[in-house]
Amino acid sequence: MKFLSLSILGLVALSGCASSIDSIDVSGKNQNCIRQCTATYSGCVGGTYAISAQNACASGYRACAKSCPDK
Repeated sequence: MKFLSLSILGLVALSGCASSIDSIDVSGKNQNCIRQCTATYSGCVGGTYAISAQNACASGYRACAKSCPDK
């Protein structure tokens, strides 16, 4: 029981370490391009719980969004 409690606590602590795309400002970017970036990001993170994979997907989204033309 103690191991299970510590495991759950560890997972909760690690869940906050993954990068989030919510903080990326895309308000001045072409929204069609941003939608494509979002679709690619969703496909990337779909089904993965590995923090390193989620961080890589967020980095890819950030680069994609940066490459989108302005409105």
